Amino acid sequence: AGDSRITSCTYRNNKIWCAHNVFLPSGSAATRCSIMWWQIDSFANPLQNGMIDNATGPQFYAYPSIAVNQNNDALIGFSAFSKTTYASAAYALHMHTDPADSMRPINIYRHGQASYFQNFGSGKNRWGDYSGTCVDPRNNTDFWTIQESVPSAPANYWDTWWAYVTVCPANASYSKANDSVNIGVSDV
Repeated sequence: AGDSRITSCTYRNNKIWCAHNVFLPSGSAATRCSIMWWQIDSFANPLQNGMIDNATGPQFYAYPSIAVNQNNDALIGFSAFSKTTYASAAYALHMHTDPADSMRPINIYRHGQASYFQNFGSGKNRWGDYSGTCVDPRNNTDFWTIQESVPSAPANYWDTWWAYVTVCPANASYSKANDSVNIGVSDV
C-alpha cells in the first residue's frame, strides 16, 4: 500500500483537507493499512481528523483521494482489500452536519472480481495509486470518484470505475411511495 505520505490535499472554504495511508498498529509491525483524513485551518491548526479503519478484519483501506463541496461535506474515494476480498473500489462520506472526526459507513461500489498480482520484477505487488475524487461542477455539491478494482478477466489486470455520489439536501425526506432502492443489482 505504498507509504504514509499525504497523497491527496485540497483547499476549500479557507480550510485544508487531506488524506493519507497509515499503518497500524503504530509502534510495532503493521498488520493493516487504514486511511487518516484531516481538516486544518489556514494557521495549521487541526480542526478535525478521522480514520477509515477496521481493526477486527483486518480490512485494508489505501490510496485515498479527497474532495470537499461548498457545504464542507467531504468524500474520500479509495481501494479496499484483504486476504479474503479482492481489491475493490470504495468511498466514505463525511457530511458537515456529522459529528467531528466521524465518517459515514464505507460504500463499496465496485467489488473486485479476481485476485491481482503484478510486481514488475520488484518482488512487491504494485496496486492502487490511481485514485481521484472531485466535486461535481454542475451543482458544487455532489461528488464523483474514480477508483481501481480487478475484473474477472484477463488475469492480473485492473480496471477503473466511476461513482457519482449525490448529497441530499438537509430538508430531503424519504417516501416509500416516491423513492425506491435497487436490491440484487450486480456490478458485473
